[in-house]
Amino acid sequence: KWILTKLDDDDVVADFGCGPGQFAHFLTDNGVKYAYGVDFSEQAIQMARKLVPNEDFFTGDLYKYDSYLGFYDYNTAISLETLEHMENDFAFFENVEDETKIIISVPDFDSLSHVRYFNSLQELKDRYREHMNISGGKTFTLGKKRIFLLWGRK
Repeated sequence: KWILTKLDDDDVVADFGCGPGQFAHFLTDNGVKYAYGVDFSEQAIQMARKLVPNEDFFTGDLYKYDSYLGFYDYNTAISLETLEHMENDFAFFENVEDETKIIISVPDFDSLSHVRYFNSLQELKDRYREHMNISGGKTFTLGKKRIFLLWGRK
């Protein structure tokens, strides 16, 4: 629930790399305005549509600008546990409109599907500081693994 503290009443969230919709479900259950979710996996999109039937989900390519165009207007771009899978993770930042609030998270561990991982919150900040105006960051520990969260504006 911590992430809710980073959202304002007027925030409208677009979820890039939404997966099967668990985060969308969490947000809408907590009264957050949800614009839409995008994921490359048609199977994940079908699962999201079943889990959160009153919201919109689309299959899209996060490397392409048209996946970021407002199917609906949004002012907050969230990408959780997605950027570590993208060869060109900077495409996310390039495709989000200027002045958009951004919230991202990445893990600290390697995996077959990870292109990169981060050893510290500072590494995350160093990688993305040229792509967003960083307001803050936080480390969450889950057992032996950590998740790094970063927020700011494009």
